[in-house]
Amino acid sequence: MGYITTVRAFRSLARPDPLVDSYRLLVAIELSLKDANFGAVGGGHDVPSMLSLAAASAAGVPPFVSGRLIALATTLRNDLVRITCNDRHGNPIPVPGHSYPYLRYSRRNGDWAGVSETPQQLILDLEYTCRAVSSFLLSHGTSFGVAL
Repeated sequence: MGYITTVRAFRSLARPDPLVDSYRLLVAIELSLKDANFGAVGGGHDVPSMLSLAAASAAGVPPFVSGRLIALATTLRNDLVRITCNDRHGNPIPVPGHSYPYLRYSRRNGDWAGVSETPQQLILDLEYTCRAVSSFLLSHGTSFGVAL
């Protein structure tokens, strides 16, 4: 038992993987939000909070923009906590909604003998949400200072 699927996914250059794609999108989103001074209070990797901060600070933009940012932040946080990972002691825990890097320690389906594994659909849901956040920031981010 171990991170067999995750290791293969991060190692592979040829095959896309929804977990790796989600992770790389979250890195890009986080850095773009930090560049626009929407970093999480106290630092860290809390992308949902950064999106909420951007929504609260998006003065002068249409209300649908801040509303959509809040909705995306909520969906992202919910998707993250639905994925099981290991804590530093090897115990299964939900990925903290405020720290997406825990995704690296995901308990992928088929790698942990059925014990607290994450179904592939939950990984696909996360990827869909990450793509939605990325797409929204690409379309509307410049209106509140985010260049993705």
